[in-house]
Amino acid sequence: MGRRTRETPLLEGVVTFEGTIGALRAEKRIKGEGIVSRLVPTPRELSSTCALALTFGHADRDRVAEAIHAHDLRFEAVYLYPEDGGEPVAWEP
Repeated sequence: MGRRTRETPLLEGVVTFEGTIGALRAEKRIKGEGIVSRLVPTPRELSSTCALALTFGHADRDRVAEAIHAHDLRFEAVYLYPEDGGEPVAWEP
C-alpha cells in the first residue's frame, strides 16, 4: 500500500462517521492524543453515509479505541485492513 510517514499513515484502520461534524471532531480529539491520523475520503466499500473517514495505523488501534471512549466520539464503524492484504474487517473498539 505504500510507505507510512508521520503525516500520512497507511490505510490500515478506518473510522467511518454519520456526518462531517463527527469526523472533524474525532480528528481533532485523536490528533490531540498524539495519534498519527488523517481524514480521507471514505472508501465506497465501507460507507456512503459521510464523505470523510479517519485513517490510522495498526500500531495505534488500541490508542484510537481509548480516545474514542475517553472523548465519547460518535462514529458509524471501525474497520481494520488485514496486515497481509485483503478485505477490511469490522472491529469493535
